[in-house]
Amino acid sequence: MSGSSFPEFDYSNSSTVLGANGQISFSNIFGTGPAIGGQSAIYNGIGAVPPASDSPNASLVVKGGSATTIPDGYSAVYDLSNNDTITGASSGLGVYLQNNSDYVGTSGNDTIYAGGADTIAAGSGATDVFAGANGATVSGGSGSLQFVGGAGAAKVVGGSGNTTLFGGTGSSASVLIGGTGNNTLIGGSGSGPNTLSGGSGNPFGAQNNVMFANGSGATVFQQAPLQGTTLINGTTGTGQELVVGSTFGAIQDTVALNNNADTVLSGAGVTNILGGQGPDLFGIFNGDGATTNIYGFKSIDQIAFVNVGISKEQVVNGSDVITTNGGDTVNLIGVDHKLFT
Repeated sequence: MSGSSFPEFDYSNSSTVLGANGQISFSNIFGTGPAIGGQSAIYNGIGAVPPASDSPNASLVVKGGSATTIPDGYSAVYDLSNNDTITGASSGLGVYLQNNSDYVGTSGNDTIYAGGADTIAAGSGATDVFAGANGATVSGGSGSLQFVGGAGAAKVVGGSGNTTLFGGTGSSASVLIGGTGNNTLIGGSGSGPNTLSGGSGNPFGAQNNVMFANGSGATVFQQAPLQGTTLINGTTGTGQELVVGSTFGAIQDTVALNNNADTVLSGAGVTNILGGQGPDLFGIFNGDGATTNIYGFKSIDQIAFVNVGISKEQVVNGSDVITTNGGDTVNLIGVDHKLFT
């Protein structure tokens, strides 16, 4: 066990989310400077991986090999090998990836710091992933997933567990897609574009999605199909926003827009929309019997009817009520006159 030739762990993340900076944790486990890796077991990719009993603090440094399965008993792994695959232990790990690695989780609870452009497949345990300047690609498993983006691009797809996903901090794109569990999606805090999607929906019951805009980048919100509720808060970001509703399912959506020029393409179910100060566009289409309630409709806003026409318009209790020939209802709350007929 000698670590004098090991480089320092190259990881940076400017996020303010608790735990996003892994350097302190890394130093406590592996040491720094000439002492780095001094208490770790070393695996060079040849033969069997040494047991955890070979390391006084149950840490392993992987220096070589293309595929390494970590034995149970280790608490931390530092991967120095290039473009390799690390398979986690059922006992759970702190994982420090460096050089564009693939990580495959199992049943253990893992905390992963992605120093390279890494690809991570979570397992059935709870998984926390903190990405750095080089970005990361993450797919969720059956356990809960938390992802915190760094300065690099982020692409995350949730699994069947509950997900909490934070986008990146820089100018790169953040693509955050929920799974079939409950999802909380927060766009990137920088200037990069964001795509926040509720995923494929939950075929076995109701699904709750909460989405927040963040930063100055443009944001696309995609509502999940099938059953469930979605809360979209666009007021927390300043970029232009596009909200795309689901075209089928028993959906209950609440949307709040910011003061940019935003667009909402209303979907199935019931959608409640709070408009912002900018010129907003509301698209009504498909003729699927949906109800859209728009609060704060302004003279600079527009409504576009796509593949449907207006069959009736009347003022009811101080609001303009529009019915399409496809069975859709649009309620302009507080608008005390007809706009079209």
